[in-house]
Amino acid sequence: MKNVDGENGSTVVKDLEERLGQQVYRVSPNPDFRSALKDHLKASNIYQRRREIGAIWVASLGLTLFLVLLGTLIYALVKPRDLPKD
Repeated sequence: MKNVDGENGSTVVKDLEERLGQQVYRVSPNPDFRSALKDHLKASNIYQRRREIGAIWVASLGLTLFLVLLGTLIYALVKPRDLPKD
């Protein structure tokens, strides 16, 4: 390939891109292959473990939120009773 500078270089690149665009066509996977791959991945151990970890994570966040709200409610109910009387 020639060493070309300036505007000539950009036209060479554009021409090359156009030729490659004409030669290469868009390839998409077969839908049957995609569904088989999806089923295979869902059945894999790592995917199952990831789902279990995600479920544990969500449950622990929910429990933490519940406990924080319960603690706040208890604190709000008990706190006014402990105020010193004037």
